[in-house]
Amino acid sequence: SPGTWVLVHETWLDAQHGNKGVLHWSGPYVVHERYASGSYCLKELDGTVLKEAVTANRVKLFYYR
Repeated sequence: SPGTWVLVHETWLDAQHGNKGVLHWSGPYVVHERYASGSYCLKELDGTVLKEAVTANRVKLFYYR
């Protein structure tokens, strides 16, 4: 839902060798909009909207402490 904080999985790191110990999640981002296809339009914490939509299987909830 809009306003939810999420992390995005950087799938391109999975195909690279030697990235053991590298964080594969970027963010946090804020959900700006959810499309009917199930993908998400995200924005940075400063309000800048990302250019490309992110598929739902690359997104997970961000729990801040």
